[in-house]
Formats: sequence, C-alpha cells, structure tokens
Amino acid sequence: MGGFISEYHSEGLPCKAEVVAGIQSPYEFIHDLEGDCDTRSLLTFALLEGLKIKSSVWVSAEYGHSIIGIAVPTNSMNYKSLHGTRYFATELTAKGFRVGMIAPEHTDMDNWNIVLYNN
Repeated sequence: MGGFISEYHSEGLPCKAEVVAGIQSPYEFIHDLEGDCDTRSLLTFALLEGLKIKSSVWVSAEYGHSIIGIAVPTNSMNYKSLHGTRYFATELTAKGFRVGMIAPEHTDMDNWNIVLYNN
C-alpha cells in the first residue's frame, strides 16, 4: 500500500480505526462525517440507489482502496462494464474529483473488482 492511501491515513484524515472492518453504515457516517473510502462508497451507493442512478462499489486489494462507479455519461477511460452498463470510477476521499476521476496511480482497471451494484 502506498501513494494516495498512505498519505490519506498519515495525515489523520477521517478514518475510524475502532470501527469493525472499518465500515460504518450510512446512518452512522452522516452523524459525524468521519469515515474512510469504504464508508463513503457505501453512503454514495445508497444515495444514488435512492435517486435511481445506477452505481457500483469497487474495491482493490492492490491499492487498498474503495471507490464508487457511477453509470452516467462522461468522457473518461476509467470505467468497468457490467451487464452492458459502463460504471465510471470516482474517487470520494479527496476534493476536486468528478465522475470518472481517480488517482493517476489507480487507473489500472484490472486491479478493481465490483463488489456491489444496482440496476
């Protein structure tokens, strides 16, 4: 693990080490706004599902990270296809990232696995 993820944790950014498996429910996260990539991905997935926007949660053992994939039109090569739908990778733990944007060192799509999705 290195790069962006190591920096994120070394800077003391919102991550709750005492949370089992490091994942809070969306309800828990909304109350204190402290959570890491898994928690933020789960909340975003739940919100997008409520809005009827196709989305997916991605994890990478290689990067030690989790992101959201969003099925909206964008001009990005950072996507995975599932059942004919393109889900565009989107970073949630840093400011300034738009749909289809992830850290440059995380752009190998073979290193990402979709673990949750909605249709």
